[in-house]
Amino acid sequence: MIYEYALVDAGESTVTAQLRPPALPQTCRKIRAETRGTWYTMNTFLFTIRDCDARFLMAWADLVESLHEVDEETVIEISGQPNWANLLGWCRTVCDENCLFMEQDEEEGALETVIATAHAIAARHCQNDWPWSECEKTLEDLHLTVGKWEPKWLQ
Repeated sequence: MIYEYALVDAGESTVTAQLRPPALPQTCRKIRAETRGTWYTMNTFLFTIRDCDARFLMAWADLVESLHEVDEETVIEISGQPNWANLLGWCRTVCDENCLFMEQDEEEGALETVIATAHAIAARHCQNDWPWSECEKTLEDLHLTVGKWEPKWLQ
């Protein structure tokens, strides 16, 4: 498709509040209909999650899902400090929306490992239709265990 030349970037696009799709799809209804979703599905988007605060990532995921285009490539970089309250909110979204953003990668650091483990717990609870309260209890066990290893998780 010729539109791909105008809408697809070779590298990653860093997602910020200022990131907008190219102007081409806004030209007219016909082009918008023909290009709907192309920018989202054929580009790679980079998110930086700081201090386990994934609200912006969740909003992005809702937008892309509303377009019925869920095949986009998303790269997530984790930075900052452990923040249990933010991670718990992120896990609640994972559980409520039956989605999994972080999977275990052998080369990841400690922060990513805790996030991936928490996500796996939330996803498992969701898949088994267990209530959030049960998931929260299991996550609290993880919280206490990880807090013994890295006290910053308990702050």
